[in-house]
Amino acid sequence: MGKTNYFFTFYFALIFSVGALSVASADISEKDVQEINQYRLTEKAMGQFGQSTKNLIELSQTKPDIFKDARKNKIAEEDFAGLIDAYEKIPGVKNAIEKSGMSVHDYVYFEFAMVYGETGNLVLKSGGTLPEGFSKENVAFYRSHEADFKKLVADLKTFGDFAKGKSSDSSEDDEETDDEP
Repeated sequence: MGKTNYFFTFYFALIFSVGALSVASADISEKDVQEINQYRLTEKAMGQFGQSTKNLIELSQTKPDIFKDARKNKIAEEDFAGLIDAYEKIPGVKNAIEKSGMSVHDYVYFEFAMVYGETGNLVLKSGGTLPEGFSKENVAFYRSHEADFKKLVADLKTFGDFAKGKSSDSSEDDEETDDEP
């Protein structure tokens, strides 16, 4: 079980280093992990995800405070279903994602499946073997589209920066100041 915990820690490090789930993350249950690994990365979904992310960047640029309440409410403490629900409740986010033909549910699952695919790819590149339950199909898909995924990650980072309240011409801090330690 120690290996599994190591890999989960690695996933979260990747997610937060990408900045993709900048205002929200989820407590991932074993059921969520299974569903993420059952989700299949496809070229169609990759195109929809990329367009959805561009739509979210545009939304964040035109409405810089759109994620302010989400940051204050710390939706990072939500479970996976709560995360999807939270995204759907932020005005404009659901529409920005659905304009590409992708649901909020699939957007979130694609994002996590992509991170797992990247993680599996890194494990294989380092000479390791995939942990039990990992989607070999998603890792293979990630490997064959690695350059495209790197572009998606760059867009996710841009979206993450805007969602955190930063912009390319802003020097604001990552989080708002509060009295908590």
